[in-house]
Amino acid sequence: MTSFTENEDEVEKRSVKNTKRLKKEQKRLKKFGGKWSGNFTMTAQQFDQLYTFSKNIGWRFIFDLNELKRKDNGTTWDSTNAKELLDYTSSKGYDFDFELGNEQDIIQPRLTSQQNVQDYKDLRALLDSYPIYKNSLVMGPSTAGASSMFSE
Repeated sequence: MTSFTENEDEVEKRSVKNTKRLKKEQKRLKKFGGKWSGNFTMTAQQFDQLYTFSKNIGWRFIFDLNELKRKDNGTTWDSTNAKELLDYTSSKGYDFDFELGNEQDIIQPRLTSQQNVQDYKDLRALLDSYPIYKNSLVMGPSTAGASSMFSE
């Protein structure tokens, strides 16, 4: 029978080793999330695990990009994080689909319908610049069904 108890010294050694490894990896952390429920930071290793899990169980992976990360005084989608993600995932050969924005009818700031359309065009152009993502689906915007999504 296997024991799940470990020697405290072994646990401490592994903890120190993992801490050193994580400090090295900290430089490679990629931020993909927004500020609606706080910043969400995912490491490359976490993304790898999530992608691999979905593939192993036979699901098509869909990743939601933050449409509320804006630039130019809020008028334009800031695709910087999306590009970092695509650079990394394309180098790994990860093929998946995308959603831009999530339940935008219940969060602020509200985007105009024109902004939303332009953001989707910008995402499609970005995806098309990566051969592996030319055929990826772009979904959304998803809603919670609470109210009108757009400010106009």
